[in-house]
Amino acid sequence: MTWTQLSTLIVAKCQTSGLVQSTSVFDYEKATFDNYPAITVTPSDNTADFADTSRNYIYYTFSIKCYMERLETTAEVAESTLRALVDDLIQKFNADPTLGGQLVSGYSKPIPSVWGYRQGDEPLDRVAEIKYLTYFVQ
Repeated sequence: MTWTQLSTLIVAKCQTSGLVQSTSVFDYEKATFDNYPAITVTPSDNTADFADTSRNYIYYTFSIKCYMERLETTAEVAESTLRALVDDLIQKFNADPTLGGQLVSGYSKPIPSVWGYRQGDEPLDRVAEIKYLTYFVQ
């Protein structure tokens, strides 16, 4: 698997959430969004370990950032919308650790999330970042 192949699978999984429009899920970091909530899926880091003499354990971590604006809605609505979206995504990824059977010799899992704000003159968006680990033998 490659960054591009994995990114395509992760974006497709995010698009299955009924809490975000499929056109609001991106495989790159955007500066602004037309619709909220919005999601970006970008590479974070990777590493490898020896499995045996002919194969390696490969680890790719993605950053799945979920955004909810706070200027056109209340902080309470932004918070509850984002919590529901993150819960939904974590449940979807936990229920499908092989990404539809594509990680034949591995698995994936959403690992701890980090919550914060995207800053401007005032906090513009509430942001939750899910670190999503994929692992396979190659």
